[in-house]
Amino acid sequence: MHVREATQVSERLAPRLRTSEAEAAWTAATSSEYLHRVRRHGLDVPLTNGMWPAAHDAGGNSIKPEYVTWAREAINELRDVVAVSTWEDHVRAGHAESASPRLVMPLIVEPKPGRPGKFRLIHDCRHLNKLLDKWPFKMENLTDFVKQLSLMDKLFSIDIESAYHHVEVAPRHRTLLGFRFEGTTYVYTVLPFGLTTSASVFCAFTAVTAKAVRDSGLVSALIVYVDDFGGSVGQERDTERMNEVLRIVRSFGWVLVPSKLNVDIVCRIKLLGFMLDLARKARHAAATATGLSPALRCARKTWTATAAATGLSPALRCAR
Repeated sequence: MHVREATQVSERLAPRLRTSEAEAAWTAATSSEYLHRVRRHGLDVPLTNGMWPAAHDAGGNSIKPEYVTWAREAINELRDVVAVSTWEDHVRAGHAESASPRLVMPLIVEPKPGRPGKFRLIHDCRHLNKLLDKWPFKMENLTDFVKQLSLMDKLFSIDIESAYHHVEVAPRHRTLLGFRFEGTTYVYTVLPFGLTTSASVFCAFTAVTAKAVRDSGLVSALIVYVDDFGGSVGQERDTERMNEVLRIVRSFGWVLVPSKLNVDIVCRIKLLGFMLDLARKARHAAATATGLSPALRCARKTWTATAAATGLSPALRCAR
């Protein structure tokens, strides 16, 4: 059975952001003491007024029987890359003394829309999320990115491997991220999918990397959406320039998905769920008339309708 790509890195990811090379890149790129602290020591879950919640055990998971085998394999792979730890190991490491985590919340397995056979493991943190400070943040917009492009621009896309696994949770706060599966109690050691804070914290990190790429002058356009980077290196198929973009991104410690590296720098690629084609004059004429790429014009109605139906921003829906 194929387990989601987000668990297939054989080495831990979070320490990559604090190697000597990554330390130099982050130090040069940002003065944010908060980001440096999280990168070096892990995230303190932002409890409102610093008030720790009372112990809570939600009981069973919300996993359909047909997804249990997949969930078992996914959790085993999360253990292999130390994205989760058994509570027993957590206590043995000296991070806690209690018999169980302070919060034990359910797991959910959901099929990925439009991707048959692909699933997502979600930690249902709703009980915790309502107790947290909410940090608003702005996502980059695909429409604005497309307006930066020109006819015959050479495009690329990059996907960060197991994105949230690059950022650890501080050991003393892992007790808030417990779950139980087949009789074993675990805690997340990295940002889980389902914690409301995960996206805002992770996007703050990738925004720093995106600024470094933009400031390098290597790209004529760039968008970063959570763990996806897309951009143009201009109208020349310049492999040296593309390799330097990759070098900058990797210098921060990000591990990239080999199968999703689209760095042939051609005029037509799929980005954030849309096909962008900058090679056809007919498409360019339509884009000039509307201010949008033809790819976006064709998909705009579906994009907007999907967002309206879900209550999420169009960009979030198209980039999931």
